[in-house]
Amino acid sequence: AECISPFIRRAMPYAIAFALSGLEYNIYHPNYKLTPKYLRTRKKQFPMGMSLNFLRVPPAELDTYLADSQQLETRFIEMINEKDPNLLNIDKSWDGIRFLLAAIHPADGNVNLERVIFSGQLVDPQQDLGYGPAHYLLPDEVAQLCQVFLQINEADLQAKFDPATMNAAGLYPGIWEEGDEALEYLTLNFIQLQAFYKAAQESKQVIIAIIS
Repeated sequence: AECISPFIRRAMPYAIAFALSGLEYNIYHPNYKLTPKYLRTRKKQFPMGMSLNFLRVPPAELDTYLADSQQLETRFIEMINEKDPNLLNIDKSWDGIRFLLAAIHPADGNVNLERVIFSGQLVDPQQDLGYGPAHYLLPDEVAQLCQVFLQINEADLQAKFDPATMNAAGLYPGIWEEGDEALEYLTLNFIQLQAFYKAAQESKQVIIAIIS
């Protein structure tokens, strides 16, 4: 028990409640039809592991967290418990989505779409929120990424989905041999992430990413 971080110990009851709060809350998207094949895939996912969460907050709130990162930890737990609509959990799809983003639009001098997942800007490099510190994007950075990110469609994802390469690269969570089912899992989470970024862009919000 001593090897478990203090944050995980405090967050565990809320994380369990969040996981049990229902399929509809965690993966629902109004424009996406859930298929029985996808639901079977969902049940195969590991009950524990590295899940990526995104928070949408006003710039002033980020300033608070930069001054005192403990407040971010507290607020994150509250948002899980409250099922806050400004919180999105894309489960364990993040590494696969990161791979697809890089394949669809390789980084250039203007846009690096991998920053949609991890920006490289840390709230507090010393903070451990389960699997390291939180990353953040400022509103103008969100807007810049959205210029390319929001143009990607399901056909783009399908064209670059390469299970053999993804398995060889050791991409988490290692479900790529599932083929179409794994692609469907990535696609649904991708659509949700696009909608989340669009909302942040329209509201000129900061996006914070926390892996837990």
